[in-house]
Amino acid sequence: MQERLIRVAVGRPVEGPFTYRLPDELAKALEPGRRLVVPFGRARAVGFCLGPEEGPPPKGLRDVVAALDDGPLFDAPLLDLLTWAARYYRHPLGEVLRAALPPALSGCEPAPQTPASLGRAEWVALTDEGRTSAPRGSRMKAIRDYLATASSDGVPLAELVAALPSSREALRRLVDQGLCRVWQADRLAPHVEIGPGAQSPPTPTPEQSAALVEIQSAVEARRFAPFLLHGVTGSGKTEVYLRSIERALSLGLGALVLVPEIALTPQLVGRFRARFGPQVALLHSGLRDGERLAEWRRLREGRARLAVGVRSAIFAPVERLGIVVVDEEHDGSFKQEEGFRYSARDLAVVRAQQRGCPVVLGSATPSLETLHNARVGRYRLLRLAHRVDDRPMPEVRLVDLRESRGHIAAAFPQLAGRMRMNAMDAERQQAAEPGADYRLASSRHARAPHIAQPAPSAADLPRAKAPLVSPQLAQAIEETLDRGRQAILFLNRRGSTTYHLCLSCGRALGCPNCAVSLTLHGQRGELLCHYCGERTPLPERCELCDGPIERLGMGTEQVEAELARVFPRARVERLDRDTASRPDELTERLASFARGERDILIGTQMVAKGHDFPGVLLVGVLLADLALNLPDFRAAERTFQLLTQVAGRAGRGREPGRVIVQTFSPEASAVARVVGHDFDGFAEAELSIRRAFHYPPFCRLMLCRLDGPNDPVTAEAARRVAQVVGEAIRCSGNSLRLLGPSPAPLSRLKGRVRWQMLVKGPTAASLSAIAQIIERERSRLKSDVRLSIDIDPLSLL
Repeated sequence: MQERLIRVAVGRPVEGPFTYRLPDELAKALEPGRRLVVPFGRARAVGFCLGPEEGPPPKGLRDVVAALDDGPLFDAPLLDLLTWAARYYRHPLGEVLRAALPPALSGCEPAPQTPASLGRAEWVALTDEGRTSAPRGSRMKAIRDYLATASSDGVPLAELVAALPSSREALRRLVDQGLCRVWQADRLAPHVEIGPGAQSPPTPTPEQSAALVEIQSAVEARRFAPFLLHGVTGSGKTEVYLRSIERALSLGLGALVLVPEIALTPQLVGRFRARFGPQVALLHSGLRDGERLAEWRRLREGRARLAVGVRSAIFAPVERLGIVVVDEEHDGSFKQEEGFRYSARDLAVVRAQQRGCPVVLGSATPSLETLHNARVGRYRLLRLAHRVDDRPMPEVRLVDLRESRGHIAAAFPQLAGRMRMNAMDAERQQAAEPGADYRLASSRHARAPHIAQPAPSAADLPRAKAPLVSPQLAQAIEETLDRGRQAILFLNRRGSTTYHLCLSCGRALGCPNCAVSLTLHGQRGELLCHYCGERTPLPERCELCDGPIERLGMGTEQVEAELARVFPRARVERLDRDTASRPDELTERLASFARGERDILIGTQMVAKGHDFPGVLLVGVLLADLALNLPDFRAAERTFQLLTQVAGRAGRGREPGRVIVQTFSPEASAVARVVGHDFDGFAEAELSIRRAFHYPPFCRLMLCRLDGPNDPVTAEAARRVAQVVGEAIRCSGNSLRLLGPSPAPLSRLKGRVRWQMLVKGPTAASLSAIAQIIERERSRLKSDVRLSIDIDPLSLL
């Protein structure tokens, strides 16, 4: 009897596929997408069947050990997408397939049963008393706020624990107090319903109606159509999503919505839940393994037809996919930066193309790559140029912080002198090397033994001498509070102080593992590295010269303390990763602010996206320059996007809002054009720079990064790879260009030295041959040097 041979993608970081022999008793496992257990080396590994092996049998064949599950975990279209992604992003297919599954299905064990505690048919809702109560405890309040956004019919218990992990004990207390009820239902509703407790959908604006005509036509025709929905903040993009999805579901199709991790709040989920009831399945990083598996199964079995999730939800098993939506398509969290380095936004376009359905990319500040695709006709541009009900855009005013220079120079003359020297050095370098700000590597500071990062800019100098809150912003806050309204203050830095310097010898306190400074977290009383987690007490004196340690820079903790001092009667809430590390903490703080229980919300980018607070009339940006001068060609674009997004939180109710932006660079295009909400002007200026220096969207990029135990070993490996790549480029005759190798701007991370090189090419296909050469050289490197390839890199740091 002829041997039955199959090709298997093994879930390990190795190239494949591999050939295995399928025993007769496992003959039914010859289905592409089936999960298997196979011997690999001296151990067993999870593998995935790719189909029969057609070629001659190799020597040393081994048998498949077991077939898991009751059938394939990937249908043919999803398997095609994953195969394409593995090839395009240069990553082993077996690991790609593992990454597309819930963690509970990524090993060699049979699929666990859905935990009984999730209750497939259990539902939960507030009682009448619960809707008017104010329970104690943040978790109980988070549950109350989440259920209050749903219809009186309640929500599946599985959805509640998916949205609010660790909520079971708090829910039990609410039930004991008579504030919630839990009951059994026969099954989840199979059709879309708008619960009686949900608000009626608003009437579309003319701009929304025009966009809906085009999107819904593509849904009905079952044809691929990529749309860029470019709408200003508050223009009603979410309502366009909802109505487009509603049309798809009414035709018996499924839908997939991707949102940035930071925007997946109960406020957003509540809108989808109120419109579509139990059809919604949530997929995000806050889920436990069992909860994520339960949601995944609901989609795979067709009991939920709308997946709402973050980056990894692009692989959700949505049945009969009819539309894909990517909200805030410009957001960097859609790009996976480690391991399988994929872009969920770009894969959303590929998946829609393969399935023959429309994809909607929405943003108030589209990425320049997406905008360029719309301008050259690859995408259809749909504009929402006005806010709903013709509400005005907030007035934006810049405050020039350079007026504080006198205070800085008087207090710290040696630091002010160093600032002037650094500025002159930068001007001379720019004159000698045009476009130097686009270089991969930063300056000599990356390798200086006694300095962990460049000497402080004006933004990092003592804030006690230049107030955190300018007089203009302080007056605006006072006026807002007097009117009984709310304010949001934005600073994209956690902690208290961010740079600690000996005033005698100039030594900076840096992380011993990473080329960054340590941040003081006042409540903990310790210095913390935000990259590797290194913790150490803040010394009172310098260890080298016994000089005094000066605390410089500012973070959200320091801002919170100063606001409490300047506005003692204001109720201040801080929102960052320190205060809202759990989903229920984030939910409670946002809900408390939405209820008007807090007057001022100070936070990092958590406050910038996805929130709709009608009571917010003022937004203050404390330091607009933080990311503007990073050695990355996208620095200006990211700055403009973030400033525009946070400014859009103001004036979303009936009253007009205003925005005050404090900056040391008021002339910079990324800052100045925020004043007039001038995205088009910024885009034109930035695109002209990109075109001149040949950066995306006018080329494609491939980043090759090496990390090793020390600088000599890593540098030698990088130079050897670059030499081979450079020779291949010269011989190819293609319009390719190699930049580097050079130390990465973040030259040391978690104890390993990092070097990198960048390859530019006119198309993705033009980079493929170079990627193969780099992969060949990777196999020749020493075992203590690692090499990664990043196709279409988002960050060059």
